[in-house]
Amino acid sequence: MIAMHLRSLFFGELVAKDAFGNRYYRRKNYQGKWQKEPRWVLYKGTVEASKIPALWHSWLHHTTQFPLTVKKKYASWEKPHRPNLTGTPHAFNPNLSPSIQKGFPPYQTWKPPLPHESSQHDSH
Repeated sequence: MIAMHLRSLFFGELVAKDAFGNRYYRRKNYQGKWQKEPRWVLYKGTVEASKIPALWHSWLHHTTQFPLTVKKKYASWEKPHRPNLTGTPHAFNPNLSPSIQKGFPPYQTWKPPLPHESSQHDSH
Protein backbone atom coordinates (compact mmCIF):
# COMPACT_ATOMS: atom_id res chain seq x y z
CA MET A 1 0.00 0.00 0.00
CA ILE A 2 2.83 2.38 0.81
CA ALA A 3 4.39 1.62 -2.59
CA MET A 4 1.25 2.87 -4.38
CA HIS A 5 1.29 6.08 -2.36
CA LEU A 6 4.95 6.63 -3.26
CA ARG A 7 4.28 5.79 -6.92
CA SER A 8 1.44 8.31 -6.91
CA LEU A 9 3.58 10.97 -5.24
CA PHE A 10 6.55 10.69 -7.61
CA PHE A 11 5.05 9.48 -10.90
CA GLY A 12 1.36 10.31 -10.70
CA GLU A 13 -0.75 13.30 -11.56
CA LEU A 14 -3.88 13.65 -9.42
CA VAL A 15 -6.83 13.84 -11.79
CA ALA A 16 -9.72 14.11 -9.35
CA LYS A 17 -11.27 12.95 -6.11
CA ASP A 18 -14.75 11.43 -6.12
CA ALA A 19 -17.59 11.75 -3.60
CA PHE A 20 -16.32 8.69 -1.70
CA GLY A 21 -12.84 10.19 -1.20
CA ASN A 22 -11.16 7.91 -3.77
CA ARG A 23 -8.34 9.65 -5.66
CA TYR A 24 -7.73 9.00 -9.36
CA TYR A 25 -4.28 9.30 -10.91
CA ARG A 26 -2.59 9.04 -14.27
CA ARG A 27 1.08 8.97 -15.23
CA LYS A 28 2.78 12.41 -15.25
CA ASN A 29 3.99 13.63 -18.64
CA TYR A 30 2.83 10.50 -20.47
CA GLN A 31 3.46 10.88 -24.21
CA GLY A 32 1.95 7.64 -25.55
CA LYS A 33 -1.54 6.80 -26.76
CA TRP A 34 -4.39 7.50 -24.34
CA GLN A 35 -5.59 3.86 -24.58
CA LYS A 36 -2.38 2.73 -22.86
CA GLU A 37 -1.99 5.61 -20.41
CA PRO A 38 -1.31 4.25 -16.91
CA ARG A 39 -4.28 5.09 -14.66
CA TRP A 40 -5.00 4.00 -11.11
CA VAL A 41 -7.05 4.74 -8.02
CA LEU A 42 -6.13 5.12 -4.37
CA TYR A 43 -9.11 4.08 -2.29
CA LYS A 44 -10.17 5.94 0.81
CA GLY A 45 -10.47 3.35 3.56
CA THR A 46 -11.06 -0.26 2.63
CA VAL A 47 -9.94 -1.35 -0.83
CA GLU A 48 -13.21 -2.40 -2.43
CA ALA A 49 -13.77 -2.27 -6.18
CA SER A 50 -17.49 -1.60 -5.81
CA LYS A 51 -16.63 1.78 -4.26
CA ILE A 52 -15.76 3.09 -7.75
CA PRO A 53 -18.72 4.69 -9.59
CA ALA A 54 -19.40 3.39 -13.10
CA LEU A 55 -18.19 6.52 -14.90
CA TRP A 56 -14.83 6.45 -13.11
CA HIS A 57 -14.57 2.72 -13.82
CA SER A 58 -14.92 3.48 -17.53
CA TRP A 59 -12.15 6.08 -17.31
CA LEU A 60 -9.82 3.73 -15.45
CA HIS A 61 -10.34 1.05 -18.10
CA HIS A 62 -9.82 3.44 -21.03
CA THR A 63 -13.41 3.32 -22.23
CA THR A 64 -13.42 7.12 -22.08
CA GLN A 65 -10.47 9.32 -22.90
CA PHE A 66 -11.14 12.32 -20.69
CA PRO A 67 -11.34 12.34 -16.90
CA LEU A 68 -14.65 13.04 -15.24
CA THR A 69 -13.84 16.33 -13.60
CA VAL A 70 -17.34 17.71 -14.23
CA LYS A 71 -20.16 16.44 -12.03
CA LYS A 72 -22.61 14.30 -13.96
CA LYS A 73 -26.25 15.34 -13.95
CA TYR A 74 -28.35 12.33 -13.10
CA ALA A 75 -31.65 11.56 -14.77
CA SER A 76 -34.71 11.62 -12.51
CA TRP A 77 -34.77 7.80 -12.39
CA GLU A 78 -31.05 7.36 -11.64
CA LYS A 79 -29.80 6.90 -8.12
CA PRO A 80 -26.31 7.91 -6.97
CA HIS A 81 -23.72 5.15 -6.82
CA ARG A 82 -23.46 3.14 -3.61
CA PRO A 83 -20.74 0.60 -2.86
CA ASN A 84 -21.54 -3.02 -2.06
CA LEU A 85 -23.01 -3.05 1.46
CA THR A 86 -22.78 -6.81 2.03
CA GLY A 87 -21.36 -7.58 5.47
CA THR A 88 -22.17 -4.12 6.83
CA PRO A 89 -25.03 -3.03 9.10
CA HIS A 90 -26.61 -1.39 6.01
CA ALA A 91 -26.86 -4.63 4.01
CA PHE A 92 -30.31 -5.79 2.87
CA ASN A 93 -32.07 -7.94 5.43
CA PRO A 94 -35.23 -9.65 4.13
CA ASN A 95 -36.61 -9.95 7.66
CA LEU A 96 -36.60 -6.16 7.95
CA SER A 97 -38.21 -5.62 4.55
CA PRO A 98 -41.33 -3.42 4.78
CA SER A 99 -43.36 -5.84 2.61
CA ILE A 100 -42.65 -8.72 5.00
CA GLN A 101 -43.32 -6.58 8.08
CA LYS A 102 -46.72 -5.52 6.66
CA GLY A 103 -47.78 -9.16 6.43
CA PHE A 104 -47.69 -9.65 2.69
CA PRO A 105 -47.80 -13.34 1.83
CA PRO A 106 -44.45 -14.95 1.10
CA TYR A 107 -43.37 -15.42 -2.49
CA GLN A 108 -44.95 -18.40 -4.22
CA THR A 109 -43.58 -19.96 -7.36
CA TRP A 110 -45.67 -20.17 -10.52
CA LYS A 111 -46.68 -23.67 -11.51
CA PRO A 112 -47.54 -24.24 -15.17
CA PRO A 113 -50.79 -26.07 -15.91
CA LEU A 114 -50.59 -29.79 -16.43
CA PRO A 115 -50.63 -30.95 -20.08
CA HIS A 116 -54.19 -32.32 -19.86
CA GLU A 117 -55.39 -28.98 -18.37
CA SER A 118 -53.87 -26.93 -21.20
CA SER A 119 -55.45 -29.11 -23.91
CA GLN A 120 -58.93 -28.45 -22.42
CA HIS A 121 -58.29 -24.70 -22.65
CA ASP A 122 -57.18 -24.94 -26.29
CA SER A 123 -60.50 -26.43 -27.44
CA HIS A 124 -62.51 -23.30 -26.56
